[in-house]
Parts: sequence; structure tokens; C-alpha cells
Amino acid sequence: MADWIKACSTGSLGQGEMFSFDHNEKKLLLTNINGKLFATDRICTHAEADLANGILTENGLTCPLHLSVFNMDDGKPQNLPAENPLQTYRIKIEDNDILIEVWIMQATTSSFEDLRNDFPVLNRRVRDNKKLVYLDNA
Repeated sequence: MADWIKACSTGSLGQGEMFSFDHNEKKLLLTNINGKLFATDRICTHAEADLANGILTENGLTCPLHLSVFNMDDGKPQNLPAENPLQTYRIKIEDNDILIEVWIMQATTSSFEDLRNDFPVLNRRVRDNKKLVYLDNA
């Protein structure tokens, strides 16, 4: 289920600026590159550095720890050592507020068989009714 959450007002994020915030367990980052807004996870996928301390340029966001540069359009790293992309989020503006779409997963099923029935696309990721489910963006 998707939920649109308010990140900040449009006046709080000028060109070339970043705005970081937490929502429940998610650490999120808004960036403004040449007037285009982007929303991603705030933590580097390589060594868990806080990207709010990174360097924002027209080329992307540079991690302050090992200097991987992330493309803000798709979250993909442009160089090593990071290999995994940042999660990206959709953005919309309403009444001068910047909203980010986040997905909320609620566990309401009582067994993995129920989970398989409710989410057939995950069927191949649920193994042997064990208490482990692997979820990804695929």
C-alpha cells in the first residue's frame, strides 16, 4: 500500500540543496539539482554512510565516505565501491508541500501459504514455509 508523506515545503529546498528526514524506519533524502527534485534513501548502499553529508553536483550525489557517485534519476552508483542502487521514490507537489510516495508493507497473513496466495509475484521468493521471505524490487 502506498502512502504520500510530506517531506517539506517547496521553499525549504533551493537549487543545489538537500533536505534529509526520517519517516518511521526510513531515512530519506530530497535533492534539488537544477530545479529538478529527487527523493532517495539517505544511507549509502556500500558502507551505510549518511548521504546528507555528501556532495551534491549536477553529476549526482557523492558519498562522503568512499566517494561513490549516485545518479539521482535511478539511484544507480556511477563508480565503485558502491554496487547497489539507492531506492528512489516518486515525488509530487501539493499546496507548496513536497510529498514522497512510500510503500508500507503490512503483514496480515497467518502463513506463508496465505502470503503466496496474496502476492503470487513473490511466490518464487518464499521458500519451504520457513520464516524467511526475501523481497526485492524485481
